[in-house]
Amino acid sequence: MDPALLKQTHNVRKIEYLINYYTGLSVLFSLGMVISSITICRLGVAVMGSWISVESFTGGQLV
Repeated sequence: MDPALLKQTHNVRKIEYLINYYTGLSVLFSLGMVISSITICRLGVAVMGSWISVESFTGGQLV
């Protein structure tokens, strides 16, 4: 096999590997963003729920 051709296919493989690597990273990153935003929403709902229950418990007057 021609050494130049071998080097070229090696470079192509390296580029494919980098593309796969960055695609995987971006997918993981977007999944992480979705999960964290869902968690933040749940946290906000929980905080609002406890705030409302505290308000109704104190009769609308904040201590």
